[in-house]
Amino acid sequence: MPIDLKRPSTWPALWVRLGLLLVLISALVVVCFVMVAPAGEAVRWGMMGGAASLVTAVGAMVFTLSLTRRIRIIARGARRFASGDLRHRIGASPVVELSHLTDALNQMAGQLNDQLTLMRTRQAEQEAIFQSMQLGVVAIDAELQVLNINRVAQQMLGARQASAKGGRLTDVVEHPALLRFAADVVAEQGETVREFELPTEDDDEPRVMRATAGRLRDAAGGPVGWVLLLSDITELRKLESMRSDFAANASHELKTPITNIKGYVETLLDGAMEEPERAREFLTIVARNADRLGAIIDDMLALTTLEREDEQEQLVKQATPVFGAVQAVCAHLRPEAEAKSMRLEVIKPAMPLWAMINQRLAEQALANLITNAIKYSPAQTTVRIETTGALLPDGRDAVEISIADQGPGIPEDQMDRIFERFYRVDKARSRQAGGTGLGLAIVKHIMRVHGGTVDVESPAGGGSTFRIRFPAASPVET
Repeated sequence: MPIDLKRPSTWPALWVRLGLLLVLISALVVVCFVMVAPAGEAVRWGMMGGAASLVTAVGAMVFTLSLTRRIRIIARGARRFASGDLRHRIGASPVVELSHLTDALNQMAGQLNDQLTLMRTRQAEQEAIFQSMQLGVVAIDAELQVLNINRVAQQMLGARQASAKGGRLTDVVEHPALLRFAADVVAEQGETVREFELPTEDDDEPRVMRATAGRLRDAAGGPVGWVLLLSDITELRKLESMRSDFAANASHELKTPITNIKGYVETLLDGAMEEPERAREFLTIVARNADRLGAIIDDMLALTTLEREDEQEQLVKQATPVFGAVQAVCAHLRPEAEAKSMRLEVIKPAMPLWAMINQRLAEQALANLITNAIKYSPAQTTVRIETTGALLPDGRDAVEISIADQGPGIPEDQMDRIFERFYRVDKARSRQAGGTGLGLAIVKHIMRVHGGTVDVESPAGGGSTFRIRFPAASPVET
């Protein structure tokens, strides 16, 4: 075997050869002494030389074996480092040169382990941030291979694989609109922002998604793919639609009384003022339309105020005995009911019930519901108002107020819409009764700012029961 001082694996052979050389030198020295020494001394020197040669050979062998074992230990440690076990440490060596080598290897392994730990920590932090993003994020390369995808994107797209990372985008999702967008982005054709609809599993209204694409670059700034940011804008589109509908409906509702007022005023100016009876009739109609216009504006302002208080959380609530508020509202509305020969039947609860409410708004919600019951129920019927204990959908204790009338009822296909602004089941009848179309929308907002609920039941035979529930509160001692 050739000896290479730069290769530790050849050192054992070097030491063996040095040991053999020492043995040969010792033997030659002994032979020389034997040849020149007298006979008696020759024997003695021969024995001493043999002993020295033996000791030298044994010493060289022991040293060689020890050195070989140490080198093998270092080699095994280096292999463990190479396999990724950077926490392993090679034991110290009594040989100074090998000890330096061992220290250098251990130090190198420690530094590599620290760097890898830091890299893994940073990678875990980045992955946690990536997975916690509220936007859906999909990273793809030029071949539409998924480089990474977060949980939100998987939920939005209904990814077919538990772990979509590494698969082709066409194998991960099955939405043609998104796949076309991704293909256009990779081909650098078309816009980098697109909106499209995704069908839902339960066949409800499709969700509206907005996808935005951007270049994905490496640390050196070179392009490696594309990032698709996905946001669910379904609720935003609904709000925009509601705002548009509200503007259109508000314009229509305001225009109707204004048109009536303008028409009758023009009639009066054209000569009807000369006829007292007709003039009085027209002025009465003008006053009624002005009152209606004022009521619509008041309700619109009330809705705006409720929304602002809800956003700013400025609503002041306190523990209040609910039945007292019910009695106050019924006392105020009883004359209106008696004018139609109707009766308000108020059921007193078995025990005092307290709720956390803003009394002014709670009474307004109750008044709106009772007023509707009086307006839309036939004469000589009864409106039943009952206060009981109940539960909110989240399991919290609540106080429920139910208002049951004997009116025409509400068609089942319209019950989900009656709390929308300006929505009416019977538009002509509602205007004739003086309704603004905002009363139930105000009730819904009042219950929302209270953290309560409102719902309605209307059996096929007629009659409706509205229920409002306020979060319960502990009684306050006075």
